[in-house]
Amino acid sequence: MFKYYKKYNIISIVPLNDTVYLYNNYPLNVKLSKEIISFNYKNQSPFVDGLLFFYKEKQHLYLWFAPRKEYNTLFVIPEAFIIYRVLLEQGNALYCITISDEKKLILYIKNGILLVEFILSDLTQVELLKEQYSITDVVDISYSEYKKIVDIFWKKPIYLLELKQFINIKFSKRNIINFFDKYLYKPIIFMIISYMVINTYQTYTMKNQIQLLTNLYQSFNLKHKDLKEAIKYHNIQINKLNLFFKEELQCYNPLELLISLNGVILKEEDTKIISIQISDLNIKLKIETSENAIKYFNRLSLLKYIDNISIYDTYKKKDNKNIYTYSIQLKVLN
Repeated sequence: MFKYYKKYNIISIVPLNDTVYLYNNYPLNVKLSKEIISFNYKNQSPFVDGLLFFYKEKQHLYLWFAPRKEYNTLFVIPEAFIIYRVLLEQGNALYCITISDEKKLILYIKNGILLVEFILSDLTQVELLKEQYSITDVVDISYSEYKKIVDIFWKKPIYLLELKQFINIKFSKRNIINFFDKYLYKPIIFMIISYMVINTYQTYTMKNQIQLLTNLYQSFNLKHKDLKEAIKYHNIQINKLNLFFKEELQCYNPLELLISLNGVILKEEDTKIISIQISDLNIKLKIETSENAIKYFNRLSLLKYIDNISIYDTYKKKDNKNIYTYSIQLKVLN
């Protein structure tokens, strides 16, 4: 895969010996553009008019400084970043990687964050680092394993969001034109021609299919005209039946009505129901009480299913108790 990237001049790798690493963090709500990062950190570069590469992830900012050099590729990636992304899957540790007979690359990954990255030849500095970060174990990686790390990275899928941060803004328009002319011109022409041929064939096929379906529909329409009329008549009858059921057959639950009407009279009151007559949506309720008629009129009016109520008849018995007849009209069910 890497040979393909090199062949088509897409990605360049900045060697370990050419970069100096710096880690920093920033609040999550702060947005850092390439210009702001360059303005704030380029003066910390040990190289005069050097290059600055960076990678942002959540509130973490990884920076690599490098000497000035022209890269004619679309993306430029520090080798240290590649090693970090591969070792990240192996877990948090202090890694001591042999990159030559005399030099070792030190990487310290904690909680998935690359905190330290530098090259040294004196291993006594590793002990100081272990003491500083309270590290007990060091993972040693041989030179042969180190050479395999880059190959592992290129075999993995490269996400566009990662590549986007390493885009080479110095990649000139002329390079883009040359790249397109040299590697993409013929494939794109071939794709356009293939698309035109396929599209023409599909258009021709679709026209034939449309004509065939039109003929079938017309034939079906003529043969099944009587069936369509029968279905239309059937739907009209169903609608009438539904309307009849909705308007005529729906009724209230009689038990629910009796419980609600009886609930109008409290236990402690000297009142009783003499009779209840229910016919369709009309109710005749007759009660015997020593109270006045308006008291129960108001209570009945509060029932949710009552549409209209009136006092139909009143008279007084010899024992001075009143007989009230209420005429109640129920609401039509929807």
